[in-house]
Amino acid sequence: MARRVWGTDDTGRFDQETAQAGVRAFVEFLRELELPTEDSELADALRCRLKKSASAVKGTVYGSGVYQKGEVMDTKAFQEAYQLGKKL
Repeated sequence: MARRVWGTDDTGRFDQETAQAGVRAFVEFLRELELPTEDSELADALRCRLKKSASAVKGTVYGSGVYQKGEVMDTKAFQEAYQLGKKL
């Protein structure tokens, strides 16, 4: 992969050195895309994403007892969810 995808020069290198150069090239590519490359960065990005999505939650609706396609539309839970959705 290091040779074919990243064009890593393997002249005079052992396979492990070539592979490590490929990993470095991949990490650099991820950084250019502003994607996380370390566990801590991933955790920060995930926390930020969850925080953004959590702010969109306006309510929770629970329903049960629907067993056939289409039955949900006649339930109180569906009507409640529909009304909440209209407020977004």
